[in-house]
Amino acid sequence: MFEAALGVNPHDLGERYGILGIPLVDVKASFRKPIRFGDEVEIVSHVSEFRRSSFAVKHAILVGGEPAAEGAETRVWAALDQVTQKIISVPIPLDVMSRFD
Repeated sequence: MFEAALGVNPHDLGERYGILGIPLVDVKASFRKPIRFGDEVEIVSHVSEFRRSSFAVKHAILVGGEPAAEGAETRVWAALDQVTQKIISVPIPLDVMSRFD
């Protein structure tokens, strides 16, 4: 999703934006109906909300066009604090957020 929106390979996000990555900090899922081996599925994902330094992503898994599972995750735009050497959240650049409109 980020590669499509930003034109940057996920492995190159750090170099391009000066971050360590976008770690997952919360996840939820609910399952509506079984998905079996061999089922053809469609996965639909989108950023549902940007905050200062985090963002929410919603996912839907469809089987035969019907919802089989739904999920949500929160990720953080993370960098290394040069003084403490700890991972910290940093503001998401406006140009990144604007690519998801």
